[in-house]
Amino acid sequence: MAKLEEYSTTRKSIIMATLCFVYTLWGIIYSLPVPFFPREAVASGLTLAEIGIIFTMYPVALFVFSPVCSMLRINFHVIIFLTNSRIITTNSMDKICYQSTLIQTLLTVTADRVKIYDVGRTLKFMHNRMHFLVMALIIRFVQGIGAAIQGIAVESAIIVLYRDRIASAKGLMESFGGLGYAIGPIIGAGFYALGGYSLPFFVVGSTIVVLGPVAAFVVPMILDKQATPWKSMLKLIKNFYIFILCFGVFVQESSLTFVETNYSIHLVSFHLKVVKAAALMLILAVCYATMGIIIGLVSDRLGYRKFLGAGYFIAVIGLEFMGSFPYFHVRPKLWHFLLGMSAFGISTGGVMIPTTAEMVRYARENNVGDDLSVYTCVTGLFKMAQSLGMICGPAVGSTLTSLPQLKFPWTSTIFGVVTFFQFLIFAAFVLYETFCAKKSDSNDGKGNYSQISATDEEDDGNKEFKSVVANESEDENIDNKSEK
Repeated sequence: MAKLEEYSTTRKSIIMATLCFVYTLWGIIYSLPVPFFPREAVASGLTLAEIGIIFTMYPVALFVFSPVCSMLRINFHVIIFLTNSRIITTNSMDKICYQSTLIQTLLTVTADRVKIYDVGRTLKFMHNRMHFLVMALIIRFVQGIGAAIQGIAVESAIIVLYRDRIASAKGLMESFGGLGYAIGPIIGAGFYALGGYSLPFFVVGSTIVVLGPVAAFVVPMILDKQATPWKSMLKLIKNFYIFILCFGVFVQESSLTFVETNYSIHLVSFHLKVVKAAALMLILAVCYATMGIIIGLVSDRLGYRKFLGAGYFIAVIGLEFMGSFPYFHVRPKLWHFLLGMSAFGISTGGVMIPTTAEMVRYARENNVGDDLSVYTCVTGLFKMAQSLGMICGPAVGSTLTSLPQLKFPWTSTIFGVVTFFQFLIFAAFVLYETFCAKKSDSNDGKGNYSQISATDEEDDGNKEFKSVVANESEDENIDNKSEK
């Protein structure tokens, strides 16, 4: 594995700045077509259900390929992508950030071909709706594949470079990713108003094409030939605590995507216009982006579990407030929703930011491993749980919200109950491990790898000393027997 001392503080800062910009553009790409694509798709003859399936292709690809890419990252150094009749190759998965971004860029830049074709210098809508649907599904799915490759490569490199400050680095990157996700619809709507359907894709796609070579030059090559990703993945999957953390990511992401896809319907009862309703969503994004940085910095010092437990509990409070406590027959009010959304944004930072660092810490201290294969597998499991939540949240939430007996208030309450169940499981495990298990864990997840490594070195030295003493005693016994 690459040695940390090879990278100076200045080099790490440049790498972090570049990757934060990449994450911002990544968020913009994901949410860029949200304000105008459904309208154009309906005009092309697609139903709302088919549009939902198109948007679902992205997290489906992310769910399928995240664990695969996390295990193939170590063993495969040549990746070939066939996109837009071009073959893109790379000699290292650490340089894959450029190729995975470029694969999304090429599809994004040519996305207008899905919908339109050129007839006498005039862009017309595609008349065959089935061709439009199939191509849109393929493009969105391949974009998800590129996102999976990019996410694994970037986050595993960040864990290697900032092993003692994983939460701080992830908090900073997630904040920029959330910023991109928040401003993506605004950028998409603005360029769509200026130049039509193709302009947003050309502008953002061209920006990423320019950034791609820069990222490929800046991101270092990090390899570990001795890593065994398959064994690391099996060990992580079998661990119950890792499952609890992944389930927490799934529940939080499901609740988040449920709110994103159904809150506008709920706000109709408050007689808010579309622009004001969309602006309210910025509250959640701002709370998450702001608290993500703060939680990352503080959790590296005070411990990750404290913030995870607080994040689960605050999420329950936020979801119950957004639902206005229907079991108490309280009349829904706008300030209930605003307060609940703010609390939920803070809780999302408390859950999403420390989880990766806590998984790495727990794997290190429980003999799962502390190498590049563990980092990539941890990132793969996190992305898989997150993408599964992106699939189930809108599907389950929209289904329950459409029922007249439930609607948004009771659905939000149900998600709050599931989150509270996750909080109880997490608290029970932590209490059991603290008071019942025969294991001292005074560090409580601070990620101080230098102390852990020193302890391990002492243990290895003691083992070697004991083996030497045992060999000397055996030699003495043999000599005594020969003399007799």
